[in-house]
Amino acid sequence: MQLINSHQQLENLLDEFSTSFKWSNNYMLLEELKVHLQAEKLFLLQKSKQSLVLLVKRDSFYRLYYQTNLLEEIQSFDVDQAVVQELIYRGPTFYPQEEVEAWGQQGFEVHMGRDNYFLNSKGLVSSDLEYSEDLSGIKPIENEADLQKADVMIRTYLDLYTGDILTIEELRAFSATGDLLGIYVENELAGIVQGEYKNKVYWLGHMVVDEAYRGQRLSTKLLKAYLLKGLSLNCRQFQLWVLRDNEPALGLYKKYGFKYLNKSTISLLKK
Repeated sequence: MQLINSHQQLENLLDEFSTSFKWSNNYMLLEELKVHLQAEKLFLLQKSKQSLVLLVKRDSFYRLYYQTNLLEEIQSFDVDQAVVQELIYRGPTFYPQEEVEAWGQQGFEVHMGRDNYFLNSKGLVSSDLEYSEDLSGIKPIENEADLQKADVMIRTYLDLYTGDILTIEELRAFSATGDLLGIYVENELAGIVQGEYKNKVYWLGHMVVDEAYRGQRLSTKLLKAYLLKGLSLNCRQFQLWVLRDNEPALGLYKKYGFKYLNKSTISLLKK
């Protein structure tokens, strides 16, 4: 495993592997790769004529990205922490069985599946969202103490490996843009929702309610607050990823009109 520590090294790798590959989960854009490089979190795991395998360091594990024409060429490896990867596919018909089996030979096990849901903003009316719910307890999270509480909440209740768990630095960045909202019960932070605006789409990144406050419709209020924020940004569409077996969340999203976008992921984990 080798740290990629220069833009030139990264550009050389990308130039060498710029052609299409039969198998790949490397969907990172250049700017995202540069952010990881700048933070000294981008590593080269393997390179050959047939394969490129990269690792991105997260807080307690690595995320793996690959592109290859020969799955059998990717060899076993040892790293000092767990490694996770996600394979994107277009609906159940295209489940990546061959890749799952090949990585299984390297010690990876199926961890969790996620599905992509969307909702077009056309037809949504802010006043309708506000009418049936008291949203007065929702406001942007701005102070450091509540940012720290939000960080603990995310790491306590959300799966650490599936999706991208936010760092405290990323939480601060979303706070600065007003895209990290909290719901407060008697002045205590009880839940959060985080969005991100990209290419006219307002993504729901993380939504979680503290266990002590569940059963009070706080998730419904947070979802409405997220939708209202997206409408204020004139987004064209809302999108989110949801764990396939999370029935309460699926029920809530479907109730407000979210539909499956025929795109899913399967996460593979090697501890």
